[in-house]
Amino acid sequence: MTTRISSISVLDEQECYQLLSTTTVGRVAFISHHGQQLLPLNFAMVDGVIYFRVNEEGVLSELADGLVDVAFEVDHHGTTTRDAWNVTVRGTTSRVHESAGLASTANLASLRPWAPGERALVVALTPELIDGRRVSSH
Repeated sequence: MTTRISSISVLDEQECYQLLSTTTVGRVAFISHHGQQLLPLNFAMVDGVIYFRVNEEGVLSELADGLVDVAFEVDHHGTTTRDAWNVTVRGTTSRVHESAGLASTANLASLRPWAPGERALVVALTPELIDGRRVSSH
């Protein structure tokens, strides 16, 4: 019988931001007018701020109203390597107006959502807290 050694380590802020830059899909969690929400979406990170496009008619459009205590999470797991990591960001959202640099962020390839339909509204999530963990088993 093989004994596996597992470890959990806390990621520092720099590692968390680096891992966020390795992917373009995450999950956003918030309280909407319809209750708790936990939804996947495409995102882009520019200068430490997370941006995503949403439909002006959908539940995610509530994030443009400037919500506090919004959580955002990304993760990865290796099925053959038996290692994983996750990064969680907590912060405040706001609508991105053209005068605030919408042109430069809206043209990023990773801000093109996979979901069908028009996603003209751009939302920024400004991190207030960021943390993460790495788990490995060998």
